Amino acid sequence: MRPLVSVVIPTYNRGPYCLAAVRSALGQNYKPIEIVVVDDGSIDGTSSLLRSVEGPVRYIRQENAERAAARNRGVLEAKGELVAFLDSDDLWSRDHLSNSVAMLVAHPRAALSFARAAYITDKGHLLGEAPSPRLPPGLAESHEAVRAISKNFVPFPLSSVVARREVLLKCRFNEDRSLSRSEDWELWARIASRYPVVATGKLSVFIRIHRHNTSRDADLAAKAMKRALELAFEDPIAGAALASYREDLESAIERELARLYAMCGRKAEARAELESLSRRKGIHGQRQEVWRLRAMLWLPMPLSTALRATKRALWGARSFVVWRRKRLELQAMGVDFTRVANRDEMQ
Repeated sequence: MRPLVSVVIPTYNRGPYCLAAVRSALGQNYKPIEIVVVDDGSIDGTSSLLRSVEGPVRYIRQENAERAAARNRGVLEAKGELVAFLDSDDLWSRDHLSNSVAMLVAHPRAALSFARAAYITDKGHLLGEAPSPRLPPGLAESHEAVRAISKNFVPFPLSSVVARREVLLKCRFNEDRSLSRSEDWELWARIASRYPVVATGKLSVFIRIHRHNTSRDADLAAKAMKRALELAFEDPIAGAALASYREDLESAIERELARLYAMCGRKAEARAELESLSRRKGIHGQRQEVWRLRAMLWLPMPLSTALRATKRALWGARSFVVWRRKRLELQAMGVDFTRVANRDEMQ
């Protein structure tokens, strides 16, 4: 028998996006599924939008407690053996769950599966592939998974993860609000240090990038990443598994913060992070990335932005045929890319 998959969608003031996410889940070619939408205190009419949806959708409302608490609530409410996470502004291609479940069935020791993800705009334009741990398709033992998420402090893309509910009941999202932006990496570190994971190797998740993506706040991102690392090392099993990668992780955090500060024009903070990074031992493998970030600081902002746009365009050109097919699939599932939420809807 096929296992029931519970799709957990936390949402907060993302009504139109959440509706599209629900439709992409309902349009999966895998059955049986149930969808659990946990509304984390929205005031934008999300509940009324979801009333138009037909299918196995449960709507649960709670007082605002952040995404980690909403996801934990969804796991508790779930009835499925497997739990799939989907953020309310992200989308799945039609075969996401079928690919993920097939890998978990084939590898019963794996705690979770993850797929590849790409960034898209509100209007459905492809931007580029999202970072994810570099693991080949198939089973990765615990030490391999820990090494992969440690290399660049890159988590499994959250909206790509399908996990066994029994594991998620033992290893819950940490609800410390200061983690909000890195709570997923901290959880995956605890899970990967205890269980194997499995990679589908398929591009089946699409992450919207828009002006409301909270990960763009560099100061909060800095606090969250450092807190996630601190908590991971407090866990005895995860701490032992991560011990040999501590220098790599701290370097990756400094490099990411330099990138975020450079992108938002805070050049002094970016230079400080790069200076700290350059003093670390064993960064010879990262020198190309450090020089790329230094170039971002030297170049005028419009030129730097143009170079990034060119890089995205080249990736998009290579992936155009695949994305065109995926986009048509999503539109057939009821996702309307012509509707862009206005400022009032997103408040």
